[in-house]
Amino acid sequence: HDADPSGMTPNPDAPRRPKPKTPPKWLDAWSDPMANVDATSELMDVADLAGDGEWRLVMCSARERKIKVWANARLVSEQGLPDAPVAMRCFYAQTNEGGKRKPNVAVAAGNCVFIFRGGGVSAYGTNSTLRPYYKFTLPSLPVEPRETEVWRRLGNDSLTIDDAFNELAEARDAGAPLTERTLEFLALGEEELNNDNNKNGLHVNARNKRLAAFVRSQTVAGPPTRPTSATALGVIKHVADDADAVSRLIFCTEDGQVHVLSADAKEVSATYQLPSAVAFVAVTTGSRAEGKHVIACACRDNRVYNIVDGAVDAALVFDLEAPACGLATVGGNVVVIPCADDVVHAYALRDHAVDGKEILAGQKLYSLYLPASVASVTTLDVNRQRRLERVAFATRDGYVRAYHGSKLVVTLKTDENDPCVGMRFGRFGREENALVAVAASGGVSVRIMPRRADLTGSNENNRDAPTDETSRLAATPLAVPKKTKLYVEQTAREREFGREMHVAFQKDLCRLRLNTARARVAAMRDGGGGGARGGGGGG
Repeated sequence: HDADPSGMTPNPDAPRRPKPKTPPKWLDAWSDPMANVDATSELMDVADLAGDGEWRLVMCSARERKIKVWANARLVSEQGLPDAPVAMRCFYAQTNEGGKRKPNVAVAAGNCVFIFRGGGVSAYGTNSTLRPYYKFTLPSLPVEPRETEVWRRLGNDSLTIDDAFNELAEARDAGAPLTERTLEFLALGEEELNNDNNKNGLHVNARNKRLAAFVRSQTVAGPPTRPTSATALGVIKHVADDADAVSRLIFCTEDGQVHVLSADAKEVSATYQLPSAVAFVAVTTGSRAEGKHVIACACRDNRVYNIVDGAVDAALVFDLEAPACGLATVGGNVVVIPCADDVVHAYALRDHAVDGKEILAGQKLYSLYLPASVASVTTLDVNRQRRLERVAFATRDGYVRAYHGSKLVVTLKTDENDPCVGMRFGRFGREENALVAVAASGGVSVRIMPRRADLTGSNENNRDAPTDETSRLAATPLAVPKKTKLYVEQTAREREFGREMHVAFQKDLCRLRLNTARARVAAMRDGGGGGARGGGGGG
């Protein structure tokens, strides 16, 4: 008899099922195009603020001078800042308080590092608000002894204004680092000397009076000081590599100093001096034993200096052809440096072996030539059965590219007209591997990496990424803006109120022409009056 049509016997005439597609590389979690956040990678981090296992997104908006905290897809708290932030990091300090361990949020703004702690109840009923906990003022720079003596003598009226001006001008011309007070005093005096009246020897007393008033207002505040400002922040894991392990905060200053705070974040435990101001700082994630780490500092003199095991290594300095636009470390052995000339360089920080090949510290490993400039960089520390580390670059052409060494492993296409300018990879909510990206327009988006995402760099996984310049140009569509809902609504409004809009435009145009004609008549009247008097005298 006929075969049982129960499905147990295969039917040769039945259509074949399509093969399963390649699993997606990223899953869209949520996005907020109206977040209005002006943040780079240096102003973004994720942390378990309440100690409940729910990781929040913490970002600083430089334009608004605020710290904003997101829990899942909601903005749950905001905290104002006294100055524009330049860097922000979350870290766990060593405390004697009981209960759940909660991280600190350090924000560098001006000459201070403000430390906040989480745990307050927000308007949404969640423990996500930040409260001020500690303010760390950066150590002031030493003042030139000659300058201090001049201001001391000015305060007790044992030195005249002219003699003080001459001595301070000589110190400035000799290259001595002067305080802001002295530079303002010299600028005020030179401005008065350059006046035409003062060139003729007039109003000298008025000049001295102005300088004397400035001196009185400044000497009341005490001796001169040279405050500095913070430029970058970093974190060193103290001993363990756990997410809530005790860590120490690193902050770099405008004068090239690198300070490392103690485990309780109350005092400076170590200070290093570099030849130039630090723009970016990164710490190796390898050996966590105390003292076994490398602090890589990209400075403004187009060099990368390295502090190895608690001392500046003068032999381990990397010269760059262009300024660095980011910094990232991979493991405990490699530092990756994207530069402004669209090239990424990788150097070895320690002696190690790769596939049986010996790599020496300071050796250049590879260079990547990207098709566009790098806007931000972050390390993809993927937590799976085996820990994986990749480096991702967000470029101005609307791509996010992740590399394993010099091999492209994952790509992500974003809006070319609104590229990513800041990103951070880590935990978010209950997810282990999430990528938070901030667009140039201020929008925020969160994407989750699937657990089965391929990070080996196969050709199938990278078919969305252009391989060279020719294919990139061929694959790039025309930059035609999409017809969004807002665009359609605006078009409908123009169609409905076209007559009123035209009348308003013509009214404004007539008003503009009238004001222009009046200004022209006034100019002709003023200029013509003098010409008429001159002409009458000649006649």
